[in-house]
Amino acid sequence: PQQPQQPQQQSGPPLEEAARGRTAAADTQEGSGDRIGAWSVSSVRRLGTTSEEALLLLGPWREQVPLLDMDTITSVHQAIDGLNVGLIRCPQDYCVVYSISNRGFFLLMRDGAYFSPLEEALSAAANVVGPVATEDPEPEEMQGGSPEPLERGVVLELGGGRSCRLTGPLGAGSFGTVWAAEVLSSRRPEAAGDAKDPEEGSWELAVKEIICQSQQDLAVARLEAELLRRLGPEELQGRETCPAARCAFLRQPHIIQEDRIPVLVSSMTETLGTELWRVRLAMTRVPGVPLDRYFEEQRKRGISQASTVCSSGSSGGDASLNSIGSGCSAKARRFLEACHIARELVSQLSPVLGRIASVAYHRDVNSHNIMVDATRLRFGLVDFGLAVDIAKWRGPIGASSWHLVDIGGDCRYWPMSAWLQFECGWQELAKYPTLAAEYRTRLDLHALGLVALQVVATLCPLSGPDEPETGLPEGVTALLVAWRQYWDDATRLWARLLQCFRTGGDQDALKVACATEGAHNTIGHNLAELRAALREALQDFTNGFSESGSDARPLFGALLELLCAG
Repeated sequence: PQQPQQPQQQSGPPLEEAARGRTAAADTQEGSGDRIGAWSVSSVRRLGTTSEEALLLLGPWREQVPLLDMDTITSVHQAIDGLNVGLIRCPQDYCVVYSISNRGFFLLMRDGAYFSPLEEALSAAANVVGPVATEDPEPEEMQGGSPEPLERGVVLELGGGRSCRLTGPLGAGSFGTVWAAEVLSSRRPEAAGDAKDPEEGSWELAVKEIICQSQQDLAVARLEAELLRRLGPEELQGRETCPAARCAFLRQPHIIQEDRIPVLVSSMTETLGTELWRVRLAMTRVPGVPLDRYFEEQRKRGISQASTVCSSGSSGGDASLNSIGSGCSAKARRFLEACHIARELVSQLSPVLGRIASVAYHRDVNSHNIMVDATRLRFGLVDFGLAVDIAKWRGPIGASSWHLVDIGGDCRYWPMSAWLQFECGWQELAKYPTLAAEYRTRLDLHALGLVALQVVATLCPLSGPDEPETGLPEGVTALLVAWRQYWDDATRLWARLLQCFRTGGDQDALKVACATEGAHNTIGHNLAELRAALREALQDFTNGFSESGSDARPLFGALLELLCAG
């Protein structure tokens, strides 16, 4: 199956029609000749803060200048990026965009283009319109010129008198590297004297560096920064605050206590060369270690001790870990402890996903991007690099809708619908309304359910082939067996996708192979078996398997709601 071609987004109606409030698209006239160069901020001209001002400035040429759609294109940078990669269609060498951040209309032109009547009008009215803005402002930018390469000990200026020092790498991926950083003093050296500022080094940030090799990569990186800004505390919304002010606010105890996702402190973009940029995001650091690393640590410690390391603090369990499973076998106790931890995971992150869903979908919920602070049994979610704007994702077909956005994330946590989308594209998925709705709305919740099951199965694994299962009811054993089958099949497919991605293999051939083998049906069947086993296990606890099963019962009920049926 072939993936559909991306439709080009049409430019909006001429500016005059927008000013009159008409919504119908207007006929656009052909441009001024041969295409001269790329769209660039160097040719941007400010027209005014209202459509009437812009119309007055354009004069008799207003009919020839199209206005880009004000609902979907809201900044100069977004417009230039879309025009250059072909996601926005404009047959002329010029167009107008409204910038929300600059609160005004701007004329965009291709490099080298010259429309003499319009240039004369702009020159004549320059003293009326005011200074020309060449690009949208980047709020909360890291300061300084060309950033030096990131390494331990490097100091980055955050702005507003704030800076941070890198202390070591936190992780790396195809995008680049994430570094831990300590916030340094906000006082000037001459004012600080010899006394150490008590705030210095007292809290940490995470600094993410993203290397962008295309306009599309750059747009994705900027979207990540924008979504983190919008997901920040309510007190920081609706006003431009400098990094120093954000730092001061984010240091308040009640904000730190609720720190389950990163909050953006500052960002910067640097042009490295032709079609090459470096984006850095400084954000609050979510405490803990990745959940998959925690799993590995427990395997090294010995799985029998895995759960008991999380022995202090919980937000919703009915019994502490020290009293769970009193009188049960060791195997049953480990299972109940694992259920307690999994219930905490779901209880803590479900509201977080609900909050995120007011703005975006994360699309990469997995055991690597979930952080766990084992000393307090607290969970958080990081890495919004694949997140999508929810309004555009669920909207009509377009470059940012679910139809055409590249599928992403760890495929071991995909529902059946995501596999069908990967194999055959949105046209095939749209033939099955239930599956299409599942893909549009439930990717994050389904993945959270799978991670919770992974917690149970990892911290209470099946016994060896020669070791009988003791102390667990049949439904629980069936659940662990069903999980092992699902995870084995999903991991096998994941390894193939990962190998193709890392080696630059033929992705179309891989999609055809997965479709031919029926990968989506395999995953769908395994998920159906998991759900059946969950119902059986839930029945075991409903029938009184253990008086200490107060975590297992609500957990299994929640998992039946989270896991997609396919």
